[in-house]
Amino acid sequence: HRARHIAAADQPQGFGKGHAASGRQSAPRRTRVLYITVPPGKAPALSDRNRPGAWTVPRSIMPARRHAILEAPSTLGLATDGVEQLPGHLLQLGLAERVGARRAGRLEAPIKDPVPDPATGTLNAHAMAAWSPRLADAVEAILDRGEFPIILGGDCTIVLGSMLALRRRGRHGLLFIDGNADFFQPEAGPNGEGAARDLAYVT
Repeated sequence: HRARHIAAADQPQGFGKGHAASGRQSAPRRTRVLYITVPPGKAPALSDRNRPGAWTVPRSIMPARRHAILEAPSTLGLATDGVEQLPGHLLQLGLAERVGARRAGRLEAPIKDPVPDPATGTLNAHAMAAWSPRLADAVEAILDRGEFPIILGGDCTIVLGSMLALRRRGRHGLLFIDGNADFFQPEAGPNGEGAARDLAYVT
């Protein structure tokens, strides 16, 4: 038999009980349950189960899915250049070989327009609108092969094409890690850069 560890989302304190201050019932909260299947003999000791990484699933029992790297060297979301060199540098340093990834090609971005779009105040708005569906097509081609896409930018606006590819296939979540929130609305953006608004666009 396999041991199964169940982690549930936090519930509000006093769940199902009246609050002393207000006398109101707590609103029910949907509980998300995560099941992690662990092979026999692989479960950590009870005293060790709260240690970070204790429940890491060994790679040998994870489903095999090949990676594919797609280069997307776009700076359409920035007023400056430079980050478009990232894919070439990482590949030159052996990223594809280190992760065993297929190189799925390179999608060059169109020429930038230094004049902001008058309707939205966004730099390269029309170029981004035309290029992002092409990026989505390239990402979908990787997904159609059953591979896990790794998209190397480029600035943050590559998330537009990536999320469009997934949205075409249904509803998906997004885990976004950045030094900035990237939720600027067009009227509040400081310099017209789409890379400061990409999450506002995709949501």
